[in-house]
Amino acid sequence: MSDQQRGEGKLEIYHAGPVTVVGFGGRCVETRIDFAPYRDVLTNLVNKHQCKVLAVDLSGVMLAPAGLLGVLVPIRKLVDRIELHNPSDAARRTLETIQRGSLFDICDSIA
Repeated sequence: MSDQQRGEGKLEIYHAGPVTVVGFGGRCVETRIDFAPYRDVLTNLVNKHQCKVLAVDLSGVMLAPAGLLGVLVPIRKLVDRIELHNPSDAARRTLETIQRGSLFDICDSIA
């Protein structure tokens, strides 16, 4: 991941493997961040580590960033499950509103 992607509010890789865990380090994330560069990062990560479950820790994310969700939709085709952990109340309401079928599992804590 480039230095630009490691800055405040940027996605970090906590663990890579069959269960891959990413998040924002508990920092506040603004919804105006351009998440498009993460599509390739996450796709490569999933493929390289034969990831079956992608867990995204949303600690510190006050609202569900539409850009992040847009990046995760095509990734969903590559994994068995995407888990969204620790969403704020506002993010949870948004996720539950837009949830279609079984795109994401919404979880209260990170495993």
